[in-house]
Amino acid sequence: MLDKKGLTSSEASHIANFLKEQVKKIDITPQNFKVSTAIGIRGTAEMSLDSNTAIQDWKELLLKKGEYYSLSAWLKEAIKHKEWLLLDARTNYFDSSSVTGTKELPPFPTQKSKEWENFFRTELSIKEQAEYLAQESRASHVGGFIHNFDTVRQKIDNFVPTSFHALSETETMTVSNTLLYNTEELYQNVEELQGIHREAEKVVNYWKAKHKEWIADQDRAYQNTLAEYRRNVSTITAENNSLIQKEQSEFEKNKTSKIEEIAALRIVIPIALQHILDEAYEKLK
Repeated sequence: MLDKKGLTSSEASHIANFLKEQVKKIDITPQNFKVSTAIGIRGTAEMSLDSNTAIQDWKELLLKKGEYYSLSAWLKEAIKHKEWLLLDARTNYFDSSSVTGTKELPPFPTQKSKEWENFFRTELSIKEQAEYLAQESRASHVGGFIHNFDTVRQKIDNFVPTSFHALSETETMTVSNTLLYNTEELYQNVEELQGIHREAEKVVNYWKAKHKEWIADQDRAYQNTLAEYRRNVSTITAENNSLIQKEQSEFEKNKTSKIEEIAALRIVIPIALQHILDEAYEKLK
C-alpha cells in the first residue's frame, strides 16, 4: 500500500472525497429502478401518468459505481494504515529495563540484633557464659534476701524472751520464746553474703558494660558498612544512568528517523485501479 512514490495522504483523501460525490450521482437501486411507464388514453387523447424513464447504460453505471467504491476503499484503507504506522511509531516508548549491561544494586545492608541474647551467644565463650549465668543467679537470689533483710532485723529487734497469751478471762498462759539463730552469727553471715553479692554483681556489671561497648562497636561498623553501600549505589547508579541515557538517545534518534520515514511514505495505486484514478483526475480538471 505504501512506498516512496505515489499519492500523499492529502491527495488520497481529496480523491476519496471526490469519488464519494461521484457515487452519489449514480443513484441506481432496486427501489428506484423503474421497469415500465404508463399512458392514459381517453378517446383520442393520451396523457402520461408518470415520469418513469429507462436509465441509459445502467449496467455500466453500476459497474462504474463499484469501481469508484473500490478505489475509494483502497485509498481510505491506505490512509488508515499509514496513520496506524505513525501512531505505532510515536507511541513506542523507551523501556529502560530492556537496556543490557546495567549492574544490579547491592542489597541494603542489615544490622544484626544488638540484644543481650545475641551478644551472649556470639561473643562469650562457653566458660564465660557459665560464669555469667552463675554470678547472675547468685546476685539475683542472694540480693533478693539481703536487700530485704531489714524485715528479719526488725523481727530480731522486736523479739521478747517471754510473752503472755490469754486463754480466758481468768487464765493466762506464759509463752517462752527462743531465737532460732545466733544473732551475731546471723549478722556475720549476712555481711558475708553482701560481699558475695557485690562480687557477683561486679561480674554481671562487667558483662553488661561489655555489651554496651559491643553495641557501640556494632553501630560504628554498621555506619561504615552503610557508607560503603551508599558509595557503591551512587557509583553503580551513575554508571547505569550513563548507559541508559546513551541507549535512550540512540532510541529517540531511531524513533524520529522511523517517524520521518513513515511520514514520507506515499500511497501506491494498484495497476487494476490506476484507470479509475486517471478518470478521476480528468474529471477534476
